[in-house]
Amino acid sequence: MEPCARKRTGKHNAELVEAVFRLMFEILWVAPYDRRRGNAAWREFDLTARRAVVLLASTDFAAASPEQLGTVLRTAELLVRCIGRFGQEHLFPPARCAEALAQARCVADRVREAAACGTEA
Repeated sequence: MEPCARKRTGKHNAELVEAVFRLMFEILWVAPYDRRRGNAAWREFDLTARRAVVLLASTDFAAASPEQLGTVLRTAELLVRCIGRFGQEHLFPPARCAEALAQARCVADRVREAAACGTEA
């Protein structure tokens, strides 16, 4: 088999990736023509969520270094802070903000647990 054909195609942390996708495309979805897309909080959330998906999908928590786990954890915590700003700026109804915040905290907690297990070993 050629080296390029042996590329690793498996994704890690599918549940967490799915949770972030749900945040992006179900709970906090904004149409392309919506004026909220111009808001700085929305842009920061969009970039952070995309980065979180890439990091979660590419990081094997069991084999990751403490630095890698720290990067994923910081990104997950930034995602929580971004969603917290939505409530302050009234970009979404309070119920949607609360649902999104709960889901983002769940993702951050799972990453925090993985980071704690990685540093104990």
